[in-house]
Amino acid sequence: MNEAVATAWLLLALAVVLEAAGLDVSRTLVRGWVWIYTALVPAERRDRRREEMAEHLATERAAPAFAGRAAPGTHAPAAINLARGLRTVWRLVRGAPRDVAWAVPLVILRLASIGHGSRTRPPDAPRAGGPGR
Repeated sequence: MNEAVATAWLLLALAVVLEAAGLDVSRTLVRGWVWIYTALVPAERRDRRREEMAEHLATERAAPAFAGRAAPGTHAPAAINLARGLRTVWRLVRGAPRDVAWAVPLVILRLASIGHGSRTRPPDAPRAGGPGR
């Protein structure tokens, strides 16, 4: 097993232990992923997407799907914390390709507009120094 794979497994095991202990590792991973894939998206769309995901995480945490289990902010048993975390991470992994598919066209448009908007002179204007210099 190469070092990168071993490190990934070690980090995953650490995340599982921390999640079971009641730390919100999975939600932190989701917030980090959202920050990464929206980093180059135009500001308005980026901020809206980050707000949507924050609201989604908050709503999911308080959703009736967890009815009968420990309420948010209380000390839930380790198995419940772990189940929540694994569900959240699974949804992140499943949704990552869609996230990238959403972001790439927006990044391309943004980069294209930056490239065209950075010209200091019109394309048909003479170059500095004129034709004889």
